[in-house]
Amino acid sequence: MVLLPALLALGLTCCAPETPARLAAADDQQHGNVQGANPKAPPVVPHFTVRGRWADPQRLTYRIEDRAGPFDAEAFGAAITRACATWTETGLVAFSVAEADAKPDVVLGWRRGHHGACEPFSADSAVAHSGPVRNGTFVHFDAGRKWVADAEHDRDGYSLYGTALHELGHVLGLGHSTVADAVMSTGVVRSAPLAPSDLFGLQSLYGGGVDAVGDLRIESEKGELLVALRGVAPSDISDFAVFDVDANGSDDVLVWRTDRAGNGQLMIYHFEKGAQIARTTGPFVGAMASGAENLLMHTASGHRVLHTAYKNGRRIARHFDQYGVLKGFSVHLISDEEMAAAEQAGNARVGDLDGDGRRERVVPVQ
Repeated sequence: MVLLPALLALGLTCCAPETPARLAAADDQQHGNVQGANPKAPPVVPHFTVRGRWADPQRLTYRIEDRAGPFDAEAFGAAITRACATWTETGLVAFSVAEADAKPDVVLGWRRGHHGACEPFSADSAVAHSGPVRNGTFVHFDAGRKWVADAEHDRDGYSLYGTALHELGHVLGLGHSTVADAVMSTGVVRSAPLAPSDLFGLQSLYGGGVDAVGDLRIESEKGELLVALRGVAPSDISDFAVFDVDANGSDDVLVWRTDRAGNGQLMIYHFEKGAQIARTTGPFVGAMASGAENLLMHTASGHRVLHTAYKNGRRIARHFDQYGVLKGFSVHLISDEEMAAAEQAGNARVGDLDGDGRRERVVPVQ
């Protein structure tokens, strides 16, 4: 699916707010505690991505355009209002209808084919897309599709409610998820409830939630909680470090899977003022080696290197380019002295995440 830079397109889903009981059950499932669960099955790990953040998510306003579409206007409005209510009921964000004379934060409406600078709707494009995370953004629905108000199964048609819920998730700052039951997953056209992945992403952006194993707490040097990344690093199947992957002067938090089922998946969390999460890059599958020692280090030549040492003695090295992308690097360019110093220091878990000169520490919840 090709998107213009400002847009993020569909991967539908939707529904009711989470309850503590559901999240507790999800945590049990994540850690293999569900009765009757197959102990050999790979763990279900909540996963979310971030594309932006609102400074005040409790005061978001929306307007539904008075524009003709393929669906009854009243039912169209009801589906959008319901989706807004579902996100609002989390207590972490709040949508309200914009006053008639006010500029709304988000406008939702129908479009066909080519429309402005957006990716055009066509037979093989997304059924909806949304704009950037900022005031005056939008959600467009493809007026050339067959829509239904709700869809229990994919075969029932495109769910307006499910689509609106998914796209409003993008508006709130969430990107796509790799978890099949997440509202923010791709390729789903039915209505569905908010999943743990969706709630963990929202909590990581805007606060909330209760500390649990798998969370990473971002703390000041005095131990004050600044933000928590919810569910991102189950201790038995993942590891993490602090490292500036793109040389922008701010450190990033890297989390990777250590189990075979995780396929070496790497997620990178980038931060802004106040050490608040701003965006993510990844997942990068195969970036890290399962069963090997992955060490992040700086070389005297100025390279930011990921050194991997396998149990059979083989070693490889890659470096991060200016975009934070791993590229090839010769392990022979690392001197024995540099290697010894890096091994002694180990992977950092403290760094300046927002470039303000003060250091933050990343603490796993045990």
